[in-house]
Amino acid sequence: MTLNKKNSEYLINVLVLIVLILAFLITANQTGLLTSGFRYLIDDHQIPLMYNDLTKKGFISTIFTWINYDRDIGRFRPYYQVQIVSLTQLFGLNSVLWFLYISILGSLTAFFLFLFGRLLKFSVPVALVFSISTLLGSQSEIWIRPLIPDSQGMFFLSIVLVCLGLSCKYENHSRLNNIFFIIFTVLMSLSKESYIIFIPTLIALKIWLFSYFRQVSLWQAIKFSKISLNSLIFILTLEISYIMFYLRTRGT
Repeated sequence: MTLNKKNSEYLINVLVLIVLILAFLITANQTGLLTSGFRYLIDDHQIPLMYNDLTKKGFISTIFTWINYDRDIGRFRPYYQVQIVSLTQLFGLNSVLWFLYISILGSLTAFFLFLFGRLLKFSVPVALVFSISTLLGSQSEIWIRPLIPDSQGMFFLSIVLVCLGLSCKYENHSRLNNIFFIIFTVLMSLSKESYIIFIPTLIALKIWLFSYFRQVSLWQAIKFSKISLNSLIFILTLEISYIMFYLRTRGT
C-alpha cells in the first residue's frame, strides 16, 4: 500500500468516525434522549441504588456487592457490573452524561464494524451500510438504554472483529493483534452470558478468514492459529462450566 493510499484510507476513517459520532449525538439530541432523564421502570433504577452504595460503602465494596447480586440471581456478568459501578462513580446521577456515554459507545461500535467491513474489502458505502444495518431494527434499543449489558457486549464484539481481521490479514503485528483479540473476547464474554455462546462463531471465523487472507488450507489455518484457537476454547469451556456447575441454569 503506497503512502498516498495509506493517507487516503486514514482520512476516510477519520471522516467516517466524525460523521458517525455526529449522527448519533444529533439523533440523541433531536429525539430528546439526552434530556429525557432516567427511566426507573426499566433498568435505570440501578443507577441511584449503585450511587447510594458508593456513598455508603465505597468503590471496591460496591463492585463486590453488585457482582454478588448477579451471582445470587444466577447471572454471569462480572465485567458489566464493574463498568456500570465505575460509570456511576464517574457520572453520578447526571442523566445527560449517561446518555452521552451510550451515544458515543454506539458510534464507536458502528465505526469498528465499518473498519471490519473495510478489512473484508468492502467499499466505503457497503462498509457503512454493513455497519449501520447491524445497529438498526429492534436491536437499536440498546443504544438508548445506558445500563443494558448488550451495548457493552456489542462494543467489545466490534473491536474483537477488527482485531480478528487484522490478525488474519496482516502478518506484521499479528501476535499483538491476537493478544488484543483474546483480551477483548474475554471482556465481551464477561459483559453478558449470550456473548459466551458467540465464541464458537469467532473460532470458525478465525479459521476461515486466516485461510482466505493467507491463501492456505483450513487445516493449515488451524495449525497457524492454534494458540488463539486453544485460548478461545479454554475461555468458552471455563465460562460455560462455571455457569452449568456453579450458577446452574436457574433464572435468566
